[in-house]
Amino acid sequence: MFESSKSTRMLKKILKLSKRGKHEAVVKLADELYELYSDSEDQQKRIHAKIGLIAKTPSLLMLEKHHDAVLNSDKIISVFTDDAFIDDIETQYRVGYLREANWNKVKALFSLEEYDKAGVLIDSIVDEYITYTDDITEYLTANMLLMKADIVKVNSQDINDRLAVFNRIVNRYHRSNDFDVLDQVIAALTEMMIICIQLDDYKNALVIRQIAQQLVGADPVKVQRIVTGTEQFKTYLDEVDVEQ
Repeated sequence: MFESSKSTRMLKKILKLSKRGKHEAVVKLADELYELYSDSEDQQKRIHAKIGLIAKTPSLLMLEKHHDAVLNSDKIISVFTDDAFIDDIETQYRVGYLREANWNKVKALFSLEEYDKAGVLIDSIVDEYITYTDDITEYLTANMLLMKADIVKVNSQDINDRLAVFNRIVNRYHRSNDFDVLDQVIAALTEMMIICIQLDDYKNALVIRQIAQQLVGADPVKVQRIVTGTEQFKTYLDEVDVEQ
C-alpha cells in the first residue's frame, strides 16, 4: 500500500511541477518514476510510470532538449505499441498518447532542422489523423500540415506543393466549430493569399477572401486582414467587369 501511494504522489508532483514550469524537476522525477515502476507487477504503478513518461516530453521541448525529446517520444511510441503491458491503458487513451508522442516528435525534429525526417513522419500519420473528428486531433493535424508546408518551402520551394498542403487544410477544416482549428485554417488561407499576391492571381485571391468570410466562429480580426489584403484584387476585377 505504501509503494502504491508513493507512485501516486510522485505522479501528482510531476503534474504540479509541470504546471509551475519546473521542467528540469519534471524530467528528473519522471525518470525516477519510470525506473521504479515501469516493470512493476502492480498495474496501477505501471500506469503511473507511463503517464510520467508522457509528461516528460513537453518539459524536454520547453528546455530545448530536442534530441532527448525525440528519444523520449520514440520510447513512448514503443511502450504503447510493443510493450508487454500494452493493455494497461484503454485503447482510446492509448491512441491519444500515441498521437501526442508523434506530434511532439515532429516538433522536436523540426527544431533540430531534420526536416526530411519530420516530413516523413507527418506523411506516415496524417492520412489517418485527418479522418478523426475530435477537436484535439483536428488541431494537431492542421498544425502538422502547416509544418509540412514549411518543410516544403525549405526543401523545394515548390509553390504548387505548398498550395496543395494549404488546400488540404482548408478543404478539411473550414467547417470546424473549434476556434483554434479555424485559426489554422486562417493561417493556411493567409499563406495562400500571399502566394496569390506574388503571382498576381486575382481570381484565386477572391476565392480565398470568400472562404475566409464564410468561416463561422473564426477570429474576426484575422479574417478582416485577409479581406483587406485582397481588396486590391476585388477592386481590379470590379473595374474589369464594368469595362466589359
